[in-house]
Amino acid sequence: ADEMSKLVGGDAIRVTKSDEDDGTMDETAVANAEAEAEAAAAAKVAEAEREAAELTREDRRKVLLSLPAVLVGAERTVRGQVKVSRAAVSFIADRDQDENQNGDESTARSEGKEGHKHNKEGNKHKRFWRWPISRVDEVHHARYRLQHVAVEIFLIDRRSAFLAFQDKRSARDAATRIATCRPGITLMDRRRKLAAASRAQERWCRRELSTFDYLMSLNTLAGRTRNDLTQYPVFPWVLSDYHSSSIDLNDPAVFRNLAEPIGALHEPRLKQFIERYQLLAEDPDGVTPPFHYGSHYSSAAIVLFFLIRLQPFAGLARSLQGGRFDHADRLFGSMDRCWRACLESTADVKELIPEFYSLPEFLANSSGFDLGATQQGTAVGDVALPPWANNSPHEFIRLMREALESETVSARMHLWIDLVFGHAQRGDESVRRHNVFHPLTYEGSVDLDAVEDPDARAAAESQIVNFGQTPAQLFRKPHPRRAPPPSPLPPIRHSPHSVALTAVVAPPRYRPDNTNAASPIAFICVDGDDEFNFGKSTNVPGLPAGARVVTASADRSVGVHRFVRPKIDPTTGRDSGGAITQAIGSAADLIKDVKEHITGAHAGGDQYATGYGVECGDSVTVKRRVAPFAADARVGSQHFATIAGGKILLSCGHWDHGLRVLSVEDSRELQIATGHRDLVTCVSTTAGRTGRAWAKGDLKGALAHALRTKLNISNPGYVDDGGGGWEDALGWTDGATIVVTGSRDTTVAVWEVTPPPDGWGGAHPSFARGGGLGQQPRRILFGHADAVTCVAASAELDLVASGGADGAVMTHTLRQGRHLRALKDAGSNGVPTWLCFLETPVAAVLVYCADQLTLTTHGINSPCDAAPLASAMTTERLHALAVSPDGRFLVTGGEKGAVVVRHCHDLQVCVRYDGPGPAITALRVTPEECVVGGLADGRMAVWAPGVAGA
Repeated sequence: ADEMSKLVGGDAIRVTKSDEDDGTMDETAVANAEAEAEAAAAAKVAEAEREAAELTREDRRKVLLSLPAVLVGAERTVRGQVKVSRAAVSFIADRDQDENQNGDESTARSEGKEGHKHNKEGNKHKRFWRWPISRVDEVHHARYRLQHVAVEIFLIDRRSAFLAFQDKRSARDAATRIATCRPGITLMDRRRKLAAASRAQERWCRRELSTFDYLMSLNTLAGRTRNDLTQYPVFPWVLSDYHSSSIDLNDPAVFRNLAEPIGALHEPRLKQFIERYQLLAEDPDGVTPPFHYGSHYSSAAIVLFFLIRLQPFAGLARSLQGGRFDHADRLFGSMDRCWRACLESTADVKELIPEFYSLPEFLANSSGFDLGATQQGTAVGDVALPPWANNSPHEFIRLMREALESETVSARMHLWIDLVFGHAQRGDESVRRHNVFHPLTYEGSVDLDAVEDPDARAAAESQIVNFGQTPAQLFRKPHPRRAPPPSPLPPIRHSPHSVALTAVVAPPRYRPDNTNAASPIAFICVDGDDEFNFGKSTNVPGLPAGARVVTASADRSVGVHRFVRPKIDPTTGRDSGGAITQAIGSAADLIKDVKEHITGAHAGGDQYATGYGVECGDSVTVKRRVAPFAADARVGSQHFATIAGGKILLSCGHWDHGLRVLSVEDSRELQIATGHRDLVTCVSTTAGRTGRAWAKGDLKGALAHALRTKLNISNPGYVDDGGGGWEDALGWTDGATIVVTGSRDTTVAVWEVTPPPDGWGGAHPSFARGGGLGQQPRRILFGHADAVTCVAASAELDLVASGGADGAVMTHTLRQGRHLRALKDAGSNGVPTWLCFLETPVAAVLVYCADQLTLTTHGINSPCDAAPLASAMTTERLHALAVSPDGRFLVTGGEKGAVVVRHCHDLQVCVRYDGPGPAITALRVTPEECVVGGLADGRMAVWAPGVAGA
C-alpha cells in the first residue's frame, strides 16, 4: 500500500547519471519515464480494484481501525470513536456527551450521514456520522491547536469532515488507513501539499485560476478550514474606499496597499508597533521573542464578529457573551467604520473572510436578531454598506469580487501571499515588512504534549484557541508575479463596439420533400476540440483552430459544422496565418482551401471577410434527423442539449415521452431514456466539478480506466453497503455529466451520464456494452403543481432550478434532491420559459418570461416574496438567450433579428449588434466571446471582433 501511495502521489521521476552529466535531459526519455511511472501506478490501482471487487459485503464492513478522536465542526466539538472500514469512515459520539461545548444542541456540520438514538425519555444520548469510502476524494494531514494531530477528509462534492486525534501517530495511522481503503484517494501530507501549492501557483500565474479560487486553494493547503473557527480561511482587504458615492475599479487609488500587512497601513499606528517590537527585542530579561502585534488577523472571534447575522454563528456569539449579544457599538455594523478601526486601532489588525467575496446574505439581518442600539440611539440591523453599493448586499459582493479579480490586485496579490503564506511570514523578511505576530500563533512555537503543568498547558491552549493561528508556510521563496492578461482580450467586456456581424452561412440541408422551404434553427452549440476537421489534417502550423458546431432545426434535421478561428499570435494579438502560409509552401493548397472556407468562397458564402466563421460540414448525402416530436410540442432550444464535446445530442418533446440520445456523427440513436409519465418539455446539462486547483493531469485516471477495461473489471466494488440509498448513490465523480429533464407530469428528473466502456473518443460511440443514462433517473424531484416549462442545473452550486406553467420557480439540491425554496410562487406574473444559473461573482438565477417579456434575476437564497435583484422589460419576444463564459453578460436574440448584450448584474443593455434580417432563433457564446446564432431562415450567423492583420 505504501509503494502504491508513492506512485499514485506522483513522486518525481529519477534522473539518470547520464542525464545529469551534460546538465540537460532528453525530453523523450523524460516523457517515457513519466509514462512508465504513470502506467505502473495505474496498474497497481487497477489490480487493487480487482481485489476490492472480490471482497464480500462482510469484508468491506469489517472495522480496520478504531481510535478515540474529536469531531470538530463550526458549531461544536464532539468526543467519540472513529471506525474505519473499506465501506465507510464512521464516528460514534461518546455516551456522556449530551451537551456540546458551546451550549448549542445543533449537530456539527460534518456533511456526512448522521444518526441519532433516543432513550426512553426522548433525550439524545448517542450520535453518529458516516462518510462512505466511495465518496472520499482526498485525506489531508491537518493541524489542531497548532499540533499535527488532525485529519481532514474531503469528499468528492467538496464537503469535508475534520477529526482530531490524541497524538500525531494516531492521526497519521488514520489518514493512511483511510487513503488505502480505495485506490484513487489522495493522501495529502506536508510534502504533497507543498507540491500542490506550487502547481496552483503556476496555474494562477498563467491565469488558469481566478484569484478567488487560488486563495481558497492556498487556505486549504495551509490547513485553513471552515470546520474550525480558530483556523478559518483568510482573505485580504483589497479596497480602501468605503465612503464614496461611486467607485472606479480602474483607479489604483481606491485599492489597499497589498505589500504591507494590515497593521502597517497607517503610519502613526505602525510607529507604536515598531516601538513595541524594539522594546521587547532590547529587554535583557524578556522570555518572549519580540513581535509587532499582540492580536491576529484571523481568529474565531473575528469570524463570529463578521458572521453574527447568520446561524449557527449568532448562537455561538451569544453563548460567548453569556446568552446575549455584545454591546451594539462593538458589533459589525458598518463597513466604513470597520475599515477605519482596522487602520487606526492598535488592537485590531483583522483581515477578511471568503464570505466578503461570495456570500451577500451574511450582511443582512434576515433573521431579525435584536442586536441592540448604539450609544447614539441607532438600531443595529443590516450592515451599513458603502454608498457605491446602492444599499444592496449583492451589489457590494459583486464589486468586491470584481475588485479582487481586477488587474490592479492581480499585479500585487503575490506580495500579500508572501506575507500570509510565503517567505515574508517568518524570519528576517517578516521583521523588515513589519509582519511579526505573537509567538504562540506560529506553528511549532509550543509542544503541548511536553507541557506537564496543567495550568501552563491550559493557558497555552487558550492563547492558541482565542487569539489566532498563523497558516502553515507554503512558499520559501518570493512569490512570482502574475502574468499579464493574454491577447486578445475578451471583446464584449473590453471593446464591445469592435464586435460586428462577420459571417452568414447557409448550409445545405437534407429535405425529404426536396423543397426549398427553410426551417428555423432551434438549437445551436459550439463545443468539442480541434480534432473535428471533416477528414482534413489540422496538424499543420498556422491552420485555424476549430470547434464542433451542432445545430438542430424545427424540421428535426441535425447539422454538424465547424467554428473556425484565426491563428492569433499571443505576443502581438494579430492574425499570424498569412506569415505562416508563406513558410510552409508544401501545404499552401491545404491552407488556401481552409481559408476559402473562412472567407466564404465555398458554397453558402460569407459576405463579410473575417478570421472567424463557420465551415459547413453538412451535405445532401448526410441525413441526420431526430425522432418525430409530439404534435403539440413547440420545438425550441429547451428541447435539445449536447454532451461529450458535442458528439452526443439529447432531444426531448417526442411523442413517446422519452429522452433521445443521438450520435451526431452517424445519426445513430443510442438510447431512449424514459423517466416521465408525460411529455418531456425541457432538458439541461451540467458538467460536474473537474478536479481541484492543485490536481495534476488525469493521465493516471485514464490509464487506470483503460487497464480496468482490459482486465474486464466492470464493478470496482466500492459500493455503499450501509443502506445509504440514493444519498450515497449520487456521489458522482469529478467531471461527470449530469442531465436534468422536466415534464408535463410536474416532475423533474436527474440523470447521470456514464461514458461507454471505450470512452467518448471513438468514432462511433455505443452503449451496447454499458454506459448511457441508465434505466431510470437517479432522482425524481417534486414540488410543481403544473407542467414544468424550463430547467437549469449547476454542479458547482449543487442546485437545480425549475420553472412551471403556473409561474413558480423552485430550487432543489442536485445531489440529494432536497427541496429548498420557491424563488417565485405559483400564480406569479409571467410563465418562465428559460432559466440559467449565474455562478460568479454572486450566485443567482436568471429567469425569462416570454408572455410578459420580462427578465429577472433572483438570489439563490432569496425568499419567494423578495423583490428580484434586477429586472428589465424586453422590446421583443426573445427566442434565444445565452450567458457569456465569464458570467458577466446575457446575450439575447429575438424577432427583430438583432443581438442584444446586457450586463447580468443589472440587466441593462450594454451593446446591440445588427443581424442579417431574419429573427434569431438560437445563440451560443464561444470562449473568445464570439456569438454564433441560428436564424429563422435556416442560416447561421457569426458576430465576432475584427482580426488585426487579417
